[in-house]
Amino acid sequence: MDIRDSIIDTSKKLFFKYGLRSVTIDDICSELHISKKTFYAHFKQKDELIEEILEHFRKMKEQEAMQMLSDTSSNMIDKILSNVKLIKHFHDEKYINFFYDLSKYYPELMKKHKEYKESIPYKACCECILIGIREGLFRDDLNIEAVALLFTSKSKHTFKSIKEKTGMTINQVMDFMVDMAIRMLANETGLLYYLDARKKYIKEEAAENKCEEIYV
Repeated sequence: MDIRDSIIDTSKKLFFKYGLRSVTIDDICSELHISKKTFYAHFKQKDELIEEILEHFRKMKEQEAMQMLSDTSSNMIDKILSNVKLIKHFHDEKYINFFYDLSKYYPELMKKHKEYKESIPYKACCECILIGIREGLFRDDLNIEAVALLFTSKSKHTFKSIKEKTGMTINQVMDFMVDMAIRMLANETGLLYYLDARKKYIKEEAAENKCEEIYV
């Protein structure tokens, strides 16, 4: 790993752990045992480093989405359930300090990041629906673009509202929303498959005992 990658990797860990505001360039240099001159040889200012980290973050999320879609070992319903389980184990709470500071102290970077990041779920959702239709599990009379917008537009606001007004946990809300989405998308064959797959999913979650109680 070269020095630029080391700066990015170390800064990312510090930022995610302590937040952007709390970590200074001096802290990063001290952690890496490098001079500030070396740091500035690679990044003109802290903003530039943050933008680089955000780019890495976006690429990681995009790769995760592409990996799920390219997996041919399971159908779309199984992929969705597996992806939900993965998200529940590795959701973004560990980034909460980072994104709080980003929104408060670097609003322009946050705005740009949100615009880019929000385009990924829409594209991935469209592709998921198309694959599900080809597999004979989803309805073929759907307006794919409209459904994808319904699922992704203001989804965080909807998620937050459900959680606050119902008292559900994060994982319960996640399961509830996915359950409603699949029931909306599935045709008769897909619904029968989903109901059976969901029973197995619930049993596995209970057996692993690693996630919060799911919505039933």
